[in-house]
Amino acid sequence: TEGAVTLSDSAGSRRGQAVDLRAGDRGRLLANGLVVSERGTVTPDEAAWVVGKLVYRDAPLAEVQADLRRWYGVELVVADSTLRGYSVKTDILPGEPISSVVARLGGYMGAVATTRGDTVFLDRPGERVKR
Repeated sequence: TEGAVTLSDSAGSRRGQAVDLRAGDRGRLLANGLVVSERGTVTPDEAAWVVGKLVYRDAPLAEVQADLRRWYGVELVVADSTLRGYSVKTDILPGEPISSVVARLGGYMGAVATTRGDTVFLDRPGERVKR
């Protein structure tokens, strides 16, 4: 959102190949060591995580699962393949309790949330798997 960074391959496979990124730029380091940049392509929704807000617009459930693991330390388990195919459209606000987030996801997907420790299971009503 402000300032500048230099993105390069720290392994040195492309030594000398570096890109300067400024606010709004997107940079990626590919597996082959190539650095790719896109100038001015980051949207406000994509940068919202900087202030603790997560914004999803037709995001794959796998992306949301990874973010919940990283931000909340919670493993979201979805056994039903139909539920796993959902695209997510929601905002998670700074400081929002995980219980609120999971309840909203469950309601959106027509699923029921069950919490066991740091694991949350989303299942279709009446199809809860024994755990």
